[in-house]
Amino acid sequence: MLRKTYFVNSCYKLMFLVGLNDVLTIVASCLITGYLMIKGTVFCTHPTLQYVTGSIGISLWAGQCVSCVALALNRCLDFWSPRLSEFLFDGRRTYIHYALIGAVITYIIVFTKPATLSSEIYMWLYDPYILLPQELVDHSVYTNLAHDLMTYICIPSLFVLYTFLIISIRVKSKGLSSQNTAQLKVAEATFDQLTNNSHVSDSLASGPYLFLKFLRRNAVPC
Repeated sequence: MLRKTYFVNSCYKLMFLVGLNDVLTIVASCLITGYLMIKGTVFCTHPTLQYVTGSIGISLWAGQCVSCVALALNRCLDFWSPRLSEFLFDGRRTYIHYALIGAVITYIIVFTKPATLSSEIYMWLYDPYILLPQELVDHSVYTNLAHDLMTYICIPSLFVLYTFLIISIRVKSKGLSSQNTAQLKVAEATFDQLTNNSHVSDSLASGPYLFLKFLRRNAVPC
């Protein structure tokens, strides 16, 4: 996986970053979250652990969104504008995108509010008092504008880019020989897996946050 011959391909470099981000996210979203859920915690019971985990988890989510958009853009440009793709991603230029993604992650950690976990609703949210009625708590102060913008921009971008890529594959596949068609089927299978890992997973993960953001809160006792 770490062979130098693999890293010649800019697409592989970006896929490696996406995979690394996934592995790191598992620590926060699965291992630590599982421990906190077993303990039945809210923010007040483990404030430091939740603050650190929430900051890291959200920053990795933002980094993952930007990484997937960069990967999708790279694939589209390889199909229709190889020169532009080479200009943006060829060789060491791919690591410029690494730096930009790292800057996004750093910004989210340092300058934005972390998510907090409530074992009562089994989710990481910015509002630790989400179950309290509006009359008792001003919920409008518990928000993360950077995360909202990341969701609003990246998810539609992924949908557009991957839809365009699907159409591109279909267009390019017309008139190919049987041998090339067989190779194309392998490429399509790889692409389907990449789509499921990138666009579908990100959309399913972000959907509940968008839903809860606009859901009218009922007066449920904590």
